[in-house]
Amino acid sequence: MNKSIETSKINFLDPNPDGKMPVLLLHGLGSDATSWQLQMDYLLANGLRPIAIDLPGFGESICNPELWSLKYCAQSCNQLMDSLSINHYDVIGISMGGVVAQIMALDYSERVNRLVLINTFACLRPQKWDEWYYLIKRYLIAKIRGKNIQAQLVAKRLFPEPDQELYRKEIIKQIQQANPIVYEKALRGLGLLDIRRLIRSIQNKTMVITAEMDSTVPVRNQLEMAKLIAGSRQVMVANARHAVIIDQPEVVNLALMDFLAIDKKL
Repeated sequence: MNKSIETSKINFLDPNPDGKMPVLLLHGLGSDATSWQLQMDYLLANGLRPIAIDLPGFGESICNPELWSLKYCAQSCNQLMDSLSINHYDVIGISMGGVVAQIMALDYSERVNRLVLINTFACLRPQKWDEWYYLIKRYLIAKIRGKNIQAQLVAKRLFPEPDQELYRKEIIKQIQQANPIVYEKALRGLGLLDIRRLIRSIQNKTMVITAEMDSTVPVRNQLEMAKLIAGSRQVMVANARHAVIIDQPEVVNLALMDFLAIDKKL
């Protein structure tokens, strides 16, 4: 079920408004709410209330590109929960969505219950030349040749296997739908991000899910983030790349339900 908030032009999926626990799902760069379908079905089957948002400038959500920032995304998500009269909620974010989730835990700690950070980071700065090369190449292609060409680069990186053609086509379509100015600002903002000092103050129960074959966000950056968040739980997923929620959905889903049931709320 699609809904939109007229004042903020935010589109989201909320298929079970009577679910017993709200769980906010935040997608990665260039993607949209539909990327969580394999998790939403599972969360729905377990009686939860998954709410997947198109972050501002992505999917069907509209925003003023001049106002866009990662912090602006966090504010928009919190305002969405206000509009739904939801005072407390869990947040699950992958990649860029995981960065927004960390900002929400910092800025709205009294409202965020638990935090799940998937293939994300507090600082992305690479240490190897091939990692720098990919990030710089991705930014320059988006800047000079446009996000359509850049989308093909990302699609091949995320889904390199011959039987993943449908996934490649879908992520290309999603990236093409994104606001080009917002996409470029997001690339730059993520590349310059460094909130390592700030996340030491996060007190929320946190689980970090890392794909062992992630070539977009280096595993060491994810391990560093997990160490900085006190008491966080680390889950490593074998045979999975950056799009782990699609590569290994069963493993991710089981980890999510195990973590979300920690305090026996279910």
